[in-house]
Amino acid sequence: MLNSHKKIVRLTVAFFLLAISLGSFATEADAQWLDSVIGGRVGNGGPPGASAVIVRSDGTMILKAWGKVGLNDAKAVDAEHTVFRIGSISKTFTAIAVLQLVEEKKISLDDDVNVHLKGIKVSANKLSTKVRDLLGHRGGFDGDISTVGKNSSEEARNASNDRLQRDIRQMRTPGKISVYDNMAYGLLGHLVESVDGRPYAQSIEQRVLKPLGMSQTQVGLPASAESTAQAFEVGVDGKPQLKPQIYLRHGWQGAGEMSSTAADMGYFLRCMLNEGQHANGRLLSEEMFRTFTDTTNFTLTEGLPGVGLGLYALGGQYEKSYGHGGTIRGFNAVYMVMPRQKMAMFAVMNLNRPIPEMTIPGLAEYISDPPGPGPINPTDFMLFELPYLAEQQFQTTTSQTSNLTSETLTHSKPTSSARRWTGHYAYMRAEDNEALLPRIATALLLSPSEVNVNESGLMMVDGEGPYKEVKSNLFSLDGPAGPLTRTIGFSEVDGLTVMGPHTLLPNRRLAGYEVPLFTVGGLFFAPIGILLCRLRFFGISNDRIGWRTDISTRVRFGVGGLFVAFWFANRRAWLGMELL
Repeated sequence: MLNSHKKIVRLTVAFFLLAISLGSFATEADAQWLDSVIGGRVGNGGPPGASAVIVRSDGTMILKAWGKVGLNDAKAVDAEHTVFRIGSISKTFTAIAVLQLVEEKKISLDDDVNVHLKGIKVSANKLSTKVRDLLGHRGGFDGDISTVGKNSSEEARNASNDRLQRDIRQMRTPGKISVYDNMAYGLLGHLVESVDGRPYAQSIEQRVLKPLGMSQTQVGLPASAESTAQAFEVGVDGKPQLKPQIYLRHGWQGAGEMSSTAADMGYFLRCMLNEGQHANGRLLSEEMFRTFTDTTNFTLTEGLPGVGLGLYALGGQYEKSYGHGGTIRGFNAVYMVMPRQKMAMFAVMNLNRPIPEMTIPGLAEYISDPPGPGPINPTDFMLFELPYLAEQQFQTTTSQTSNLTSETLTHSKPTSSARRWTGHYAYMRAEDNEALLPRIATALLLSPSEVNVNESGLMMVDGEGPYKEVKSNLFSLDGPAGPLTRTIGFSEVDGLTVMGPHTLLPNRRLAGYEVPLFTVGGLFFAPIGILLCRLRFFGISNDRIGWRTDISTRVRFGVGGLFVAFWFANRRAWLGMELL
């Protein structure tokens, strides 16, 4: 009997030591991977500093930090104490607060948002704008955020509701199509304030941060800059250029105003891996957490990553990974929860590529001094490449991933479906159909994507391909599906033909009169045409104004009038920007 007990003890100790050994091996491997994919990109013209955390469901948390908070003699980044801006990751915190209000029965997901908003209103539409629409980026607003940042926290805080009201421009029918929308989350943050009866920052602190022990996370930045990473943007020479910290105007905080540390985000990720449960209770009920993280809730077409209620799918469709990225002046961040792998990751760096501000001075500055190439595109890397690399590193199976193998594609035959989707496509975000500046910016900086078919009847996108149909209305390049670059889906929604690599990144097919030749011509030459008509049609003759009717004048009038017609007929702007 004694020997039997000894054997049990020995086996127990052996299993315990094996578990520790395996855990140590996984911990070491996690740390090495972070050093390779993130640490290797810090410095030498890349981000001055970065920080990251990997959390596993067994409670293991690996914290890493690289570089400095600034340049030259700046302090080293500390994963536990250095605060970085996390941009649109704030949207997940906003969504959690809204869903808590739903569980408290203070609001409903299907309520008209105007029932709860105080001081501002969404304009009347044929369909009401529901809380659910805002959470799923289906509010239909112009989501441009390039003009809402201020260098002064006081100026941003004191902006009026009247100013916020002028920002609310609803471009599309609500509830129809997901287009990444900062305005929607600005409204949700304002809704939290309106229902809670206290500032957004206080609501987030009391509802989410304190329960999770996130003591160094806040809306905005700490009062002291001592432990805060400085903000850098890619300059003309491709190197980091120091920029002032930015603060979002009143009413926009819910879209991207928060800052945090890697350690604090580790506590948040641990709660997400535990499906909303934390040491002091739950953020959301089990049922609400499932609704929150269900990224099959809305997809552009089957096979594309979908949208939850405050987060979106990342990586392959079979892995069920989800999370959110964040970009704000000087910073890029991303978190990714991988339930199948029972782990989660957060990473942040203090560098981004600037986007043009939709003002005449801002646009002129961007065009005259565009950012150089640099050794890294921080936004593309953090929001698109890193989640893909993480999934490849940690995936649990190779047989059930969303990667579309070359063998699968080789047997995919050309179909007539490819011809159905040909045309020019432009990104739908910030599509203000009354604004001239976005039109000019797009004409100067971007061009629409072109979809056509080759002689074999296979799809080509911007000359790359062929894309082969792997599911109904889903096309992919040969080889494994990469980070939002190799698979494209198509759909017809609310009278629009839409294409995208992700449900939140849709591009609409342009009408014939919206091709670049006509839009650029209309934008730049319509005013000139009007002036020429004015000068040539009216002249001084015998001390009086006379009407000139020569042939050349009529031609000028016709050309000028044609440009004017195209200008006013083209009612939609094109502006593509990264996810904030």
